[in-house]
Amino acid sequence: MERIFYFSTFLFLLDQSHLYAQSAWSQKKDLNIARATGVGFSIAYKGYVGTGGNPNTGIAKDFWEYDPSTNVWTQKADLGGEERQFAVGFAIGEYGYIGTGNGGDSFDDFWQYDPVSNTWTEKAKYPGGKRMWAVGFSIGDKGYIGTGTNQGSEFRKDFYEYDPATDTWTQKANVGGEKRAEAVGFSIGNKGYIGTGAVETTGFTNDFWEYDPETDTWIEKAAFPGEGINAAVGFGIGNKGYIGTGLKLVGGPVNSFWEYDQPTDTWTEKDTVPASERQYAVGFALNGKGYIGTGVRGNVYFKDFYEYTPENCAVPANLTSTNISPSSAKLKWEAAAGATKYKVQHKADSAGAPWISKVINAVNTSVTITNLAPGTTYKWKVRSVCGNEHSEYSAAAFFTTALKLEHASDGEIFFEVYPNPLTSHATVSFSLSEASEVRLEVFNLTGKRVMVLNQVMESGDHELELQREQIGEGQFLIRLITGHATSVLRMMVL
Repeated sequence: MERIFYFSTFLFLLDQSHLYAQSAWSQKKDLNIARATGVGFSIAYKGYVGTGGNPNTGIAKDFWEYDPSTNVWTQKADLGGEERQFAVGFAIGEYGYIGTGNGGDSFDDFWQYDPVSNTWTEKAKYPGGKRMWAVGFSIGDKGYIGTGTNQGSEFRKDFYEYDPATDTWTQKANVGGEKRAEAVGFSIGNKGYIGTGAVETTGFTNDFWEYDPETDTWIEKAAFPGEGINAAVGFGIGNKGYIGTGLKLVGGPVNSFWEYDQPTDTWTEKDTVPASERQYAVGFALNGKGYIGTGVRGNVYFKDFYEYTPENCAVPANLTSTNISPSSAKLKWEAAAGATKYKVQHKADSAGAPWISKVINAVNTSVTITNLAPGTTYKWKVRSVCGNEHSEYSAAAFFTTALKLEHASDGEIFFEVYPNPLTSHATVSFSLSEASEVRLEVFNLTGKRVMVLNQVMESGDHELELQREQIGEGQFLIRLITGHATSVLRMMVL
């Protein structure tokens, strides 16, 4: 296959050794190889980068998963189809998608990635024809691709919607402004945005357009500040959008970074992306933070990778579900920066089930939900509310309510022990519907009682601590007795 890379005649070299200290940025682990012209997106709590390449290694189809909790990259299954650069990538729900691009010829194929099975499945071809330098994003349960150049290098402004439920494409209203390529595209809430890029008349442009899928209309918004730019990176976090790096027509590559405020339609310059000016980088948003890395400056290719933390209104993280009974569950998460309230939504994990919302003050990072159906899987998510702003929702978490036994009374108590197995200490968590005397007993498998605790407790959520030195090693039974019920769990102590 012919190896083709595209470079601007306006690039120039700078001193690569100079690093810029930035308060909002932190450097993360490098990607495996230096590359440019790849794609990036996020699914749940992981980020993904793939395709692109460099002249030494050629055009690639490799695909990598980034875990921010461990700062580790893991190679995943190669993209289906041909090696490519200048493709489009985004996520819809629990799946990732990559399509179009160029690998000597331009492509119109479109692929779905399943992170659970680590497999790629080819989907319906992009209907706009073979395309490169396009942009794309997702809004809700739909994906969108438009602009770019066709096989004959003609600039385009057509725009298409992809429905994964039916694996079909539908043409939508053309993108506002001129035909363009190498633009930026991202979404904020239920709106999409496309701006900047290369156009036929003036070289590079700085116009910026908002797409409303409900009305299938484009509205011009405040222009990206300064002169036109192309080959930049964009993503949305909460009700803010971000554009960084890229190439200016006069002056070459840049490392500037700008924040777009959706409610006020204004731009604010932020700390520059560290290390070096660059174009053709990749970026994505994940857990309320932004990530930018790779790219090229002149003939220098990068594999460095950086995390951006906005000043406030972070997305809540580390969602857990405890105290799960047939009709209730306690939902917990970590405190998020800037939050004054949290909005929690839950629903049965079935088609057509409605979301049920609850808003609580940020002094709490948990809520108990009731009136659930026994033996049913539920999904839930939470967002931060920061005054007049809010974060995006967290990735959904799941739990399944317990089955209600025929002999069980309405007052039966359900409790959990976490972690189990216990290595140093564990927490016994449970809820009381009314004040009651509570007795906690721990027995080894010979029936010997090794620990007992008696206490009168008020109604509500409760937690009791177990220490390894109080119990010893081996397998144990924990019995929790209230005035209305008795429940038993098995626990392992290592």
